[in-house]
Amino acid sequence: MDSGNKTLAHKTDYDPAAFVIESVKDIEKEKIDAAKWWAEYQSTYFLDLQLQTKIIISTLRKYPDIKSVFEFGCHAGRNLYYIKQEFPDAEVYGIDVNQEAVKIGKNKFALPIEVGNELSLLLIRDNAYDVVFTVSVIDHLLEPEKICKELTRISETYCSFGTIF
Repeated sequence: MDSGNKTLAHKTDYDPAAFVIESVKDIEKEKIDAAKWWAEYQSTYFLDLQLQTKIIISTLRKYPDIKSVFEFGCHAGRNLYYIKQEFPDAEVYGIDVNQEAVKIGKNKFALPIEVGNELSLLLIRDNAYDVVFTVSVIDHLLEPEKICKELTRISETYCSFGTIF
């Protein structure tokens, strides 16, 4: 009965609650469509202080020796902005696929964030950052194990992969 199609959650509009499960015949097209959707998505949610940011900062306070932090999938850099407020001497850096969000983050937060994706991780040296984290990104990737290995590789001390519901 398997026709070889994959089943994926697919956004039908910009309402975060609007999902439709459908059979996907062209997985490559679906990847492109998903990347395009995330690259264009805008929301003040990604700019305002949220619960997950408070949790991240609370956790990092246990490690006052932190000198550098990297976020994979930083959007506009909200988490990094608030981390920088808490740890002003720490170097923060992040990448995200959303070009518009990165531009907003650079303008609003004056952060060193760049457009990038999982391939960008290959350009980062081993043990480059004390803390490496990602929130609600891994679950959107087709090969999460590879990305987790890369994030662990670039982390010298602490690495966190989180999804907050």
